[in-house]
Amino acid sequence: FYSLDGGICVNTYRSDSGVCASIDIINSCGANINADESAKLEALMTEGTARQYNAVISQPEYLFEYKLYYLKQIINSTSREATGARVLIHCPSLWAKELLKSAARDMGAEFVFTGDGDKSRFSSKVYSENFDFGAMIDRKCETLTPVTRDGRILSEFEYSALVALIIMKSYKNAVIYAPDSSPDSIEEMAKKYNATVRRTLISAPVLMNELSHHSESLFYKQFIYRFDALGALIMLLDFLSAKKTSLLSLAAEIPPAYVVTDTVSLCGRNAEDIIEKIDTENENAAIENEGLRLTFDGGWALIIPSRAQSAFRIISCAKTEEYAREIAGICTDDITKL
Repeated sequence: FYSLDGGICVNTYRSDSGVCASIDIINSCGANINADESAKLEALMTEGTARQYNAVISQPEYLFEYKLYYLKQIINSTSREATGARVLIHCPSLWAKELLKSAARDMGAEFVFTGDGDKSRFSSKVYSENFDFGAMIDRKCETLTPVTRDGRILSEFEYSALVALIIMKSYKNAVIYAPDSSPDSIEEMAKKYNATVRRTLISAPVLMNELSHHSESLFYKQFIYRFDALGALIMLLDFLSAKKTSLLSLAAEIPPAYVVTDTVSLCGRNAEDIIEKIDTENENAAIENEGLRLTFDGGWALIIPSRAQSAFRIISCAKTEEYAREIAGICTDDITKL
């Protein structure tokens, strides 16, 4: 909105070791910078960059109303009709709570806040106290975890499919961007709604930048649903109200597909050597940008090296949770026996 070249978001939070801070670098499209840009920036910062005196740095211009503008922009994109919904919300951010309280008044909804962030107790409360649905928001207000009326917690992969379904129902011939880790149910739904699915790398900045390069609301809404928990909650509430449906009913429309994640330590071994050996020994293997994809009868798995953790991340998908775990187990065995 302000036509800035970029931004730096400093987020503070408490942990067992005290008060911590994380820093996100944002580009001119409002998306996180990618891994290559981050590496270049890190290299510059470690090459003996000289510290500057205050006199060299421009004085800041304070934008006091941007949070209010942000909220109104999202509210104005809704139908503005009273929803009458009753939603249980867990949100650690105090300023986000205030924005949501304002949104509830605008949307004719009742938001009930709880400080208990335990997922099991939260889902039980949604069910036992007869809320329309629940919404768990992370400390950075980026990730929305919806909970259906019967207490079912939607995983990040189920939420990815839910967002795809909402977009397909909202736009004819929709184009859906989804990371490679998303379930195959997205493609199944795309056939029904005549939509196109474009897969991206799993990295969040990659998906952010793919979506932010388009100006149409079709892509803007996908960006909000995936990376802005407050905006996602408001838009989800509006969609359910406009379609006169419930989150429970909407989630039931998603074809069954279970995604399981696991981590296997490298134990000092070379990740590239292991990937190459598994690829050579398996006819159903294919090396991709992020790692290795193994295709099974009725399922698949991604084996992705994680340099930061010195481990492999295994993501497996199948029609049943049992089979998805079986596939993950096969991949784990392949890695550990080498």
